[in-house]
Amino acid sequence: MRFLALLCAFCVFLSPGFLEASAFDQPTVRLKDILRIEGVHPQQLVGVGLVTGLASTGDSSKSPTSNMLMTLLSSFGIAASDMPSRNAALVMVTAELPPFSRPGDRVDVSVSSIGDARSLVGGNLFLTPLLGDDEEAYAFAEGPVSVGGFSASGSGSSVSKNHLTAGVVPAGGLVQKPGATPILDEQGFLPLVLNSENADFTTAARVAEVLNKTYTPDTALALDQSRIAVLVPPAYEYRLVDFIADFGALEVNPDSVAKVVVDERSGIVVIGKDVRITPVAVAAGSLQVAIQTEYDVVQPPPLSGGETVVVPESKITATEGQKQMTVLQSGSTIQDLVTALNGLGASPRDVISILQAIKAAGALYGQLEIR
Repeated sequence: MRFLALLCAFCVFLSPGFLEASAFDQPTVRLKDILRIEGVHPQQLVGVGLVTGLASTGDSSKSPTSNMLMTLLSSFGIAASDMPSRNAALVMVTAELPPFSRPGDRVDVSVSSIGDARSLVGGNLFLTPLLGDDEEAYAFAEGPVSVGGFSASGSGSSVSKNHLTAGVVPAGGLVQKPGATPILDEQGFLPLVLNSENADFTTAARVAEVLNKTYTPDTALALDQSRIAVLVPPAYEYRLVDFIADFGALEVNPDSVAKVVVDERSGIVVIGKDVRITPVAVAAGSLQVAIQTEYDVVQPPPLSGGETVVVPESKITATEGQKQMTVLQSGSTIQDLVTALNGLGASPRDVISILQAIKAAGALYGQLEIR
């Protein structure tokens, strides 16, 4: 009930009358918070390496770690026919190369065992090349592995904390080659893309409108629900960074589809302000079944030779709460819906079931997303 009361108070604050009172009352956001430049994004790097210096917690002889060790030693001119050792582990090494990274920058590296190692605690990552999708090395990683856990055993018992076969090498990746991050496309336009959660035709049109009003009328054109093509104004022809910084601070009023988000695990219900309800009647009631068991002692007659026994007697009672009916008129809003459900004494989980039923009846105009 407390949850519904808070949600109802929030709905009153976002009532249509309040929202339509003034355009300035509607929330606005900066362009830089809802869009990005197409093609400017982090690059995923991956490699396979060795973690050495383990205290007999590395891979067993069944893994290809010994073969990799022999290959490594042969590159240093050391011949070895067999290298059985549990002091090394074969690991997968991954990193994320930020856009506009330059040689000499450092990035964090993630390390995870791909063999049968028991722990990477105390290990050191041997120099490992990190490759991009074009199979070129953009960085090299090495350094001590930080696992953030421990394990101990003895006398047939053991204790451990956290996951011991995965860790990180903070700032362990040294960038050797900058990633290709073009800003302008082949036609000379600056391609902007709305974030996936903000993609909407109305929002894209409003972004283009703001840019055209701020600069020249032919500065921006919305291509679809997420892409906007921007022509750099002549005043910023040689100051592209300044142009990106300036329009990123502009504000726009984003739009989105009407949506109801339901989290069944926690019972949280979030309803967008644009959700509408057609004429529908909602009834909510409850059925309570109580089973009460009493024990009676039954004694045999005197001199009968019988035994005293305990006989359980169960009483079952069923009580059905009084059903209430409420009617929502055409064009009802979120405030009307929550107020009605609150009046019915519905719990958060009751609200979830009622919303699903209203959607199934075709009376809820908006997307119902269940997580």
